[in-house]
Amino acid sequence: MTESIVSNIGSIASIIGLAFVLRDNNSSSTVTRLIFIIVVLSCTTSYLIYKNSKFESSQYQAIAKSFTNSMNQRKISQEASALLSTFPVVVNHYETGDNEGIIYSVLGFLESHKDGHPELYSQFKTNVLADIEEAKATRGTVKHKEIMEHGAKTSIRLLTGLAGGYKNQQR
Repeated sequence: MTESIVSNIGSIASIIGLAFVLRDNNSSSTVTRLIFIIVVLSCTTSYLIYKNSKFESSQYQAIAKSFTNSMNQRKISQEASALLSTFPVVVNHYETGDNEGIIYSVLGFLESHKDGHPELYSQFKTNVLADIEEAKATRGTVKHKEIMEHGAKTSIRLLTGLAGGYKNQQR
């Protein structure tokens, strides 16, 4: 934008200087044509500089947004890894309390990051709460234990994916 201002001031100074020089030669039609050409070129230059600055601004905004998203993903990945490290190494159907705790921990984690993954949170919440209700209806049975084990393993797999996969998992 500063270049545009400097360019316009230079063009105006050129027009004034040219007008004084050519006025003495009594060639008014030539002066008028040259002034018109300089004004058109000055306006075109200003417009192109303005458009270029808008384009660069949108590029910088896109880069900043990409960087922010990358930083958010890295933060989510680190938090997911930290949460994974608190879970038991082996999930089995005998530990229904542990399984339910894992499920609710992952649900809470997804809820705290639902702005970044709204569809994932919504789908997981719907499915897991339906499974927990089904498990509650069969409390004390093998089916209850199997549902809770499946829910815990699914939760861990989902969290592992958010943490960056198995290569980042320290288990």
